[in-house]
Amino acid sequence: MRRLIVVSVVGMLIVPFIVTARAQAPAAPAFASKVLVDNERVRIQRLSVPAGFRETLQVVPNDQIAIQVTPGDLEVVISGQKTAGRIEPGTTFYVPKNAPHQFLNMGKAPYDVVVVMLK
Repeated sequence: MRRLIVVSVVGMLIVPFIVTARAQAPAAPAFASKVLVDNERVRIQRLSVPAGFRETLQVVPNDQIAIQVTPGDLEVVISGQKTAGRIEPGTTFYVPKNAPHQFLNMGKAPYDVVVVMLK
């Protein structure tokens, strides 16, 4: 009986600690997107890509140009061609229409990119 009481007391002390620790874990930064221009010819967006974000393989029916705004550690795959490493501001990537592509933030910090989609 005494053993059951000790186990119960220990459980009552540990469970709230675990629940509190989980509740206070920092949330992953969100992927943010802001449309800068959207008309019949072009759509321009500024994206903030959180650390560790892995875009799924994409195919879009429009030509795109991605312009790196802040530095980041990326892996970029466009039509099977991979570029990986530190990408500095001003670096551009051209994604032809219907080309499979994927951008992965391999770094520990977010990065910003402007994407120009030609319509």
